Amino acid sequence: MAGKKKRLGAGRVAFLARKEVIKEKVEAGHTLITVYEEYKNELGIGYVQFLNYVKKHIRKKGQEAEAPKKDEKKECVTAKIKNDPNFVANALKSDPNRKKEDLT
Repeated sequence: MAGKKKRLGAGRVAFLARKEVIKEKVEAGHTLITVYEEYKNELGIGYVQFLNYVKKHIRKKGQEAEAPKKDEKKECVTAKIKNDPNFVANALKSDPNRKKEDLT
């Protein structure tokens, strides 16, 4: 294999050189895999390392993708059935073609 020998840290330098462009794309809503695939030849790093750099240099602590808070999560059907004994009957009334088995 005749090719250029990679130097330690070359991928990090390439990532940091494109940091602002990558940050703009991430903030615009592009998926990380899409951004990585666009720059992978220029970066010379693997996807996992790319994710590490994004986490370290772009998404600082507290900026991670926000998960819904526990009280904001939608209540699942099973919990509704347990909490409201009339839930199944009311659900069947709203659509007479549904069967009880369809709700579980």
